[in-house]
Amino acid sequence: METNHFRKYFLYALGEIALVVIGILIALNINNWNQYQQARVEEQRILSSIGAELGNLSWQSRRGYDIYKDVVKYSNSLLSVLQQPASDYNIDSLEHYLAVITNRWMFGKSNVTNIYDALAASGELKFIESDELRTNLTYLDRQLLLLSVYEDLHNDFVNTHLRPFLNEYMDGISVYKERSKYLIYNFNFSPEGEYVTSDEGRFKTDSKMMFNNRKFSNLLIDHIRNSSSLIPIYERIINYIETIESLKNEKIQ
Repeated sequence: METNHFRKYFLYALGEIALVVIGILIALNINNWNQYQQARVEEQRILSSIGAELGNLSWQSRRGYDIYKDVVKYSNSLLSVLQQPASDYNIDSLEHYLAVITNRWMFGKSNVTNIYDALAASGELKFIESDELRTNLTYLDRQLLLLSVYEDLHNDFVNTHLRPFLNEYMDGISVYKERSKYLIYNFNFSPEGEYVTSDEGRFKTDSKMMFNNRKFSNLLIDHIRNSSSLIPIYERIINYIETIESLKNEKIQ
């Protein structure tokens, strides 16, 4: 009898333990499911904020890409003119060419701290379930940092070498007004405002002196090289933005 009672109590105890274990496992699964659902809600919120930021980044990157493409194009055009005999130096709207080649677009500098940094600093990056999306956000961050470095080098060259040379020969008022017209016409954007009110300058652009100077040719070559180095970085940034946008749309419910 004692043996039978022990066996019954032992089986009963095992059953109780099994029920407790099953209950704990069910509770853990429910808790994990709740945490997963909360994480997905957070992810949706984060994806929405990424979408809003991507719109601005896309606009800025395409403007920068177009501007530096024009910088290279017009610089090459001026370099071609320089290769002609001095008697053939003639270019319509020289101020327009000079306005375009001295354009800058500090996109990388203004986005050194970007959406990836904000998510990483706040710890919200972990809520993004897609490894591919997180990877592309990382690559975008690296390209923006790289662009910032190259833009600094480009900007320093323009300020230190190109513009001081051009200032010896060009009419700054005419070039300024041509730059404003270029930005408004091509991008509907005029960040500089209408600060210069004079219609024309007293000192006209001296194209002959400018074009008969070997230094101008060498400066244009360096300028083309520096500006061209920015274009592939912009292309990669645009591609990463498009990839992130596509991956984001796949996850948006």
